[in-house]
Amino acid sequence: MIRVKVRKIRARYQEKKTVLIHRDLENGAFWYQKRLLDRIKNDDRAGITFDCISCLMFLAFTFEAALNFFGEKLDPNWVTHNKVRLTSRNKMKSVFRMLKLAYDESQAPFRTIKSLKKIRDTFAHGKPEFSQKDIIVFLHPEKVERPSDLKKTWEDFCEVENVLKVYEEIRAVLDMMTKASGLDAYEMMTSNEGTLTITDEQPAYQGRIVSLPMKG
Repeated sequence: MIRVKVRKIRARYQEKKTVLIHRDLENGAFWYQKRLLDRIKNDDRAGITFDCISCLMFLAFTFEAALNFFGEKLDPNWVTHNKVRLTSRNKMKSVFRMLKLAYDESQAPFRTIKSLKKIRDTFAHGKPEFSQKDIIVFLHPEKVERPSDLKKTWEDFCEVENVLKVYEEIRAVLDMMTKASGLDAYEMMTSNEGTLTITDEQPAYQGRIVSLPMKG
């Protein structure tokens, strides 16, 4: 091993980076949507509910992150306002008001947002379910069995057909918000820009150990 001196140049690097997490989450939702379509096409439904749940969670997180994105873009005091912990419903109303969009959660596709938030909270703050029944049932005399129902309250919403419908409706709302914002394509992208400025053209040497081939 031989120690040699390597020439260095002093420079200043300045960077401006914008990371839009809602675009990454949106890609996650898209990936699961395509996976669900492929699995249905191939009649592959084993454990498909887990993919359905994953798609719904990505959609819920995408919409929440998109609200924060548009809020910060349209309201200079958005971060200050959020220090008082706006409820998700008030945050949504605020953003839609700034976008000059009518919001009616009793109508599709906005009704889906409310349902999606509920299912998101169900999994994020998972709690046990307890219920009781005391009913009269009529059984066939040759098949007397105790009725059993272990179906969860969230299962219907996580059916594949419903998840695909939710995906399309949330995408429609996001597209509507993007169009109303007036933002151009570049402002909607994760981006990086920077400059490298030479500040000292005089050679600055720094020791570095390198391995040189041995002559035989």
